[in-house]
Amino acid sequence: MWINDREVLIDDQIGGYTMPKGSIVFMLPYVVHRHPDYWENPEAFIPERFAPSHADAPYHEAYMPFGGGPRSCIGNHFALLEIQLVLAAIAQSYSIQLAPGALLRLTSRGTLYPEGELPVTLHKREVVAQPEMIAAAQG
Repeated sequence: MWINDREVLIDDQIGGYTMPKGSIVFMLPYVVHRHPDYWENPEAFIPERFAPSHADAPYHEAYMPFGGGPRSCIGNHFALLEIQLVLAAIAQSYSIQLAPGALLRLTSRGTLYPEGELPVTLHKREVVAQPEMIAAAQG
């Protein structure tokens, strides 16, 4: 989800704002994932910054693509595995680039997605067979 809400259980203060019991607080992972207070070069595509090996990073808990705590998405492990497999399969055959001059605008219905068509170009990769692959195929 691109937005999460939680009910405040006790009167509290967050960042100088009073949060009375019963209030609803909205969290926007999309914004937190791109916030310069938490990430160096936040708009750059650097997926390694979210890897489990960086769990000791100062703001590692600012990465919350599936929510957190007892209400986190039950499908998070499957989703992460699935996207890795899908991207690996596509990336073996194609390189994907945002079309030159394209402006990506987002819209939402539960999740964020591109408004209109996704302006990308696919470039077929040249597959170079390794000698051991050829030998294995020949039996």
